[in-house]
Amino acid sequence: MSCRRVDPLLDRCLACLAKNLSRYESDLDPLPPPLKDKLIKLLCTQGRLTDANIGRVLHPSVKKLDLRDCDVSDNALKLISCCRQLKKINLNSSKGEERTSVTSEGITAVAQSCPHLHEITLKKCCNLTDAGVLALSLNCPLLQIINLSGCSRVGDASLQALGQNCPLLHSVDLSATKVTDDGVIALVSGECSKNLKVRSQGY
Repeated sequence: MSCRRVDPLLDRCLACLAKNLSRYESDLDPLPPPLKDKLIKLLCTQGRLTDANIGRVLHPSVKKLDLRDCDVSDNALKLISCCRQLKKINLNSSKGEERTSVTSEGITAVAQSCPHLHEITLKKCCNLTDAGVLALSLNCPLLQIINLSGCSRVGDASLQALGQNCPLLHSVDLSATKVTDDGVIALVSGECSKNLKVRSQGY
């Protein structure tokens, strides 16, 4: 059978699996990583990844997770700790509402287990505090992009920590945070100042 026929068939099988995930959760563990990656992408697009099922599809080689449409909390983030190769994670609240279920506890769990993280977007994660951002700055030295827009409990201590510990950082969105001019000065005076772009509308 040619690859042209196999690929559409595989996509249909994965679509069926995603639609009926609860029936087949016990069969997911043996799936090879490439198939799990396809399934993860499909489930993320459909907003079907949850605290209850995310552990079934994750594997150590996962490099990217787009969870903006998914109903996940700190419990899911603690399971993500197995993904030590993770480079990018999107936890934005895409529906315009605040994401209250993600806190510094979950972000700290990700930070401590994912040292290769390059990009993290946390728009409107309103219960994130400086403690979570500090954990990212101390454990993710390769961090390049961080979006803290709408993280209303994040302040100057976060920017000071990012400036001191993330030399590759080149993009920070701190709109609608409690950051002051002192925090911005600390950030741009730090190790990452050469290539840094700061978005700061209404901080």
